[in-house]
This record gives sequence, C-alpha cells and structure tokens, in this order.
Amino acid sequence: MHEDLAKKHSKCFCTIITADYLPYVFVLNESLLQFNESIRLNVLISDKPENAFDASNPFDNIRFYFAENVCREGIGKKIKEKYQETSMDCFRWSVKPVFMRHLLEEGGYEKVIYIDSDIYFYNDYHFLFDELDQSNILLTPHWCSSDPRAEFYNFINLYTAGLYNAGFVGVNRHAGDALDWWAGACEFICVKDPSKGQFNDQAHLNILPVYFDKVKVLKHRGCNVAGWNRIECRRVKGADNNVWINGDTPIIFIHYSPCTIQLILMGEDAALEAYFQNYYDRLREYGVEIRVPKNPRKPVLKRMVNRFFNSALYGKLKSRGLI
Repeated sequence: MHEDLAKKHSKCFCTIITADYLPYVFVLNESLLQFNESIRLNVLISDKPENAFDASNPFDNIRFYFAENVCREGIGKKIKEKYQETSMDCFRWSVKPVFMRHLLEEGGYEKVIYIDSDIYFYNDYHFLFDELDQSNILLTPHWCSSDPRAEFYNFINLYTAGLYNAGFVGVNRHAGDALDWWAGACEFICVKDPSKGQFNDQAHLNILPVYFDKVKVLKHRGCNVAGWNRIECRRVKGADNNVWINGDTPIIFIHYSPCTIQLILMGEDAALEAYFQNYYDRLREYGVEIRVPKNPRKPVLKRMVNRFFNSALYGKLKSRGLI
C-alpha cells in the first residue's frame, strides 16, 4: 500500500515519534496541508509495534511505519538492538537515516525531507524539494551567534551542538551512501558529550559537506527559526504584523523545541509570541497542555553553560590560553 502511494507522490515529509507525540504530528500536518493538500507525511512510531498501535488517524495523507519493519535487517537492526530497549531517545535519533533510506528504496519516493514533529510551517515549502533537484542532501545551519561577545554560550553551541540542526534533513535517491554513513556513525556513538565533540545524531552532520558531494547548506534564514538563532536571525515585525528575519526574509517554519518555547515565554524572543500562541492553540485542540512555570527562568540554558564549563574541552582550551 505504501509503495503504491509513493508512485503517485514522488516526494514526502517524514518524522519519528513515540506514540504520545501523535498530537504534535497532527498539528505539523495541518501546517503542511496549508500549502499542498496532497503532500505525504510518513511517521515512524518508535516505541510500539504495529499490533499495539490503535490510535485513530483523522488525515488521509499520513501513513504510519513501525520499527519491526523499518529495522528488520542491516544497520537498522543493529540500531534497534542497541538502543530501543535502553534509550528511546537515542533510538529515535539514530534511526532517522534508516527511515529515510527505507522511504527512498522501499517506499519508492524520489525526495524525502525529515522534520521534527515540533515544527510548524507558515509559508510555502515547495522550494525545499526543488533544492533536491540539484543537491543530494539539504541541511539547515543552526545560525548560532558568530560573535562570541554577543552571547558566549550561543557561540559555543556552534562547537558543542553541531553546525547543522538534525530536526531538518532533506535527501534524494542519490544520498544513499551518506545516509548509510550517518546511520553507521549513530550506531557507533550517539551521546551528548561536548568533551568528545558529540551531540547525539546531530554533530555527525558536520561531516557530510566534507566527505560527500552535492550537499547543500540552505542559507534561507527563515527555515528552522528557533531560540538558538535569535541573535543571528533577528526578528523584525513588518507593517503587515508578520515577523521578517533580519527585516527581509519571511519565516518558512519555526522549530518549537523546548529551548525555543522557553525563550519566547521568558520574553527573550517576544516577537514570536503570537506565532507560538497560535501553535499552542492548535495543540490544545488535540488535548496537549504545555506546562509553563509562573516565573520561567533559564534552567535549560544554565545546564548547557554549566556542562561546557565543566567539560574537559573547556579545561583544555583554558590551559592553552584560548579562553
């Protein structure tokens, strides 16, 4: 059934979730359908077998996949055996390239774009698939601050969290070798350890433009708008009350990670407040309540900073007079 659908639809989005995140998928899908009523969204359920998944699906364009089918052999099987029972997060992150390759080879798609389920689109995304006519892989930079004096921990994220955000990766049918390498690297190591230059599946993406051809780094700053790029990608409210990035670039999609939501609620990314309110209203329609502290502080950011200053990497840099 999935293969027949792919013949009609040569491109698709995909995401990976645990079953409790299904409402996020539905809200994401609503945003996709605004710009293409026939777009396909393929969803890998990482924590339940098919015979234990009985959730209703109100959308005809969503198709569900399950780990026992996607990871039945090869590197997918190794990733499943290593991570699914010990760390569901590591399994979800590491199985991304496996799922994307599965959709290209067995699903029959020509182009596949992975997106995290906490993303919401505000403008037409068709140009993202068009980029995959000339490029085999499409990455979005984090756009963390290039100026260490503007915000030190944000600048350091370029080195500790990776140059590219793994919440968005696009590929075409010629990206197989790169996907296999990424999957193998994740199976070998998937940890968050700045002292080793590791950030789960994400830091591995740094390698792709160096070791593989036709890797496009998307410079559109309205893609993957998030808390980590609020300095480099300034939010400017236009006369139309829409927010423009650096005054001239429309927002294509916002990545509502915990960091992004925290900074909006703290008032440090206040220009996105109306966008988030709309997103939150949609989530509530599906029964999701986001618990907001009465006096939000910076626990996530503080942990990131403390982790760096307590890492071996910081000790080495300081001993060599580099910090």
